[in-house]
Amino acid sequence: MLFRNARRFHIGLAFAVALSAVLLWPFALAARQLRIEDFHADISVLPDASIVVTEKIQAHFIGGPWHGLYRTIPVEYVTPQGLNFRCS
Repeated sequence: MLFRNARRFHIGLAFAVALSAVLLWPFALAARQLRIEDFHADISVLPDASIVVTEKIQAHFIGGPWHGLYRTIPVEYVTPQGLNFRCS
C-alpha cells in the first residue's frame, strides 16, 4: 500500500514538473532579449581602393548572461549578373 502511494506521488510530481516546464517555457525565452537601439557607420574608400569602416552600435541587453555582440561579415557576394565575388 505504501509503495502504491509513493509511486502515485512520483508520477504526479513528474507530471507537475513537466506541465510547469511547458507552461513557463515562453517566459524563459522572453527573459533574454537584445535590442539594437542605434547604429551608425562611417565608410571611407581610400585612394588605394581599401575601405575603412567604423561602426557605432548601441545595444540594450535584457536578461542574461550576455557576453557582448558577435558580428560576421560576409566574404562572398553574388553580383546581379549571378557571378560570385569573393574577398580574401
